[in-house]
Amino acid sequence: MEEEIIEYCPSCGCAVAGELPEKDQWKELGKGLLSTIIGGYFGGKYGDDNNAGDIAQNVAGGTYAMLSAGQKRQVFEFNCPRCGYSWRSHGLGDSPAPLPQVEYKQPNNTQEETDNQEIQLFNDEFNQFFDNEDTIISSKESLLSYYNKIDDFAKYNVSNTIIRSEYRFLQAFVCEEYLYYVHAGDSYVPLKGIQAIDKAIQDYYDNEYIVLKQVLQSYNLHFDSPDILSIQKNYDRDCPNIQSLQNTLIKTEYLEQIYNFSRFWSLLTTSEKLDEKGLYRQAIDALKLMLELDTPMAYITASSHLYYCHFAEENYRSFWNEDIAFRYAKQGADYAIEFMKSNYEPEDRLCKEWMTLVEDTALRYQQGIGVEVNISEAEKYFLIGVGYGDEECKKLLKDLYDSPLNRSTKNSVDEDKEKEYLDMLKESFEDGEISDRERRMLDKIRITLGINEERARELEALLNTATLSNEEQEYLELYKEASIDGSISEKERKLLEKLRVMYGISIERAKQLENMK
Repeated sequence: MEEEIIEYCPSCGCAVAGELPEKDQWKELGKGLLSTIIGGYFGGKYGDDNNAGDIAQNVAGGTYAMLSAGQKRQVFEFNCPRCGYSWRSHGLGDSPAPLPQVEYKQPNNTQEETDNQEIQLFNDEFNQFFDNEDTIISSKESLLSYYNKIDDFAKYNVSNTIIRSEYRFLQAFVCEEYLYYVHAGDSYVPLKGIQAIDKAIQDYYDNEYIVLKQVLQSYNLHFDSPDILSIQKNYDRDCPNIQSLQNTLIKTEYLEQIYNFSRFWSLLTTSEKLDEKGLYRQAIDALKLMLELDTPMAYITASSHLYYCHFAEENYRSFWNEDIAFRYAKQGADYAIEFMKSNYEPEDRLCKEWMTLVEDTALRYQQGIGVEVNISEAEKYFLIGVGYGDEECKKLLKDLYDSPLNRSTKNSVDEDKEKEYLDMLKESFEDGEISDRERRMLDKIRITLGINEERARELEALLNTATLSNEEQEYLELYKEASIDGSISEKERKLLEKLRVMYGISIERAKQLENMK
């Protein structure tokens, strides 16, 4: 249910409830991918030196920084029941104090028509910006040309102060979009945006304007200042509750996304500058502030950096702590695993860096570094990597199976027996399937070794998954999705069959894969 918006009639002071027009306009924002903003730091400092340039191209967001839908600000209609005066307003902010009652005068229809005309012109301009956004923010020159066009129009063609403030907000938002998509490190652009939003605030105070100003200021901090960490902590303390905003020009989910990204970029830059000065404790504190941002990109990247600081970074030797390092690796890996369920791109450099957290978490469990040895947990993380087609996880899992399981929590006799059974399983799988005769022999070996049926199934499932090709893994995952309700429709079966043929999977092998479910 819409919240009731009350304003006071400018003519007679009567309290009037606003109503939405029948057609409340919406517009979807469509944008491409974020790239080439902050990756050099991540690649150069923590990535493989040979791949630092590649990492720099997409670590800032890779394929993940898609825009949420955007929303036009709603315009309410007001009709005074006392004097008949009509007007339109966004209905934002605190309701003004009631005007003193005055003698009613016939409203100036010419001015009302002018206001309506200006509202329509702004709506058109707002739509046109998103229709042509790629071109407008493609370079600083085109950005400033558009900025100046809006500036001239707002100065000379708009009489209504609220509408003029919206044009100033649009100017500032265009600057923010340029920073988000093109070049976050350009200090001139956020300054221009701050100038525009200050004018908007001067004309009409709006909490959404304040949020956008904080976004722009976050790009424009003096990162070399000796007080930069204190400044960043103050930002966190004053972090706005964006979700509480109502009736916003830009949909709150997207506003929150750009706020979190600006803070992520700003804190990562701060950590870099502190690192360059040898202020390693403060650099770690800046990374910890990143953990508090509600965005996977910030949380996983910060966890990754903190993991290396506490485990493998030479300059941070005094902070080395295997227990802390393991906790950061695991929390980053767990978050990455959840995030990559719907956002995984095998060739994306950021995904590969995050997959390293998964590998390292498994190795820590396997080797007992920062955590008690737990072969089952090591298997789990390796298998997750295998499920995404990660070749390094496949190799590490094979090494795990090929080596004595002498670090398991079970006794060594059981470990040797499981290793012997795994070897027999691998031999049986060499031709891609296990015959009925081989199955009977394996069952006899299992009983002789004292391995129960449940554990035998676990070992076989682990080995099966580890040996799947990328195509087989994808077929298996799609089969699982299709059969989640316990049955597969005729349409789903046809799609699976097309996929099987496309991937070159035989009918027999497809049946084996489906039995692994």
